Amino acid sequence: MPRHIPNFWVTTKIDGYSSVLTGGPQHIEGGFELTVQQRDDDGLVPAVRVVGRASPEGEISLEVYDGVGRLIARNVTRRWRPVDEDHRQSISPVR
Repeated sequence: MPRHIPNFWVTTKIDGYSSVLTGGPQHIEGGFELTVQQRDDDGLVPAVRVVGRASPEGEISLEVYDGVGRLIARNVTRRWRPVDEDHRQSISPVR
């Protein structure tokens, strides 16, 4: 985990690759979208889509959609940030 704590941190291990893919958004408003496709006979079909978003109100949401686009899970948390720009004061929730 980096010293700067992003809204999301993703770690992915893929068979056959020596490196683990890790990362997170670089900005306080940052999010991500991940799509996993699965083989079906001779082609690929959407299996799962995961979307992470940050709202201007300070909520961070993680949504999971099935292969046809139905929302199947949602988790909402609050974003925290330093009170002042130079990070000397304590942290408090965004209101």
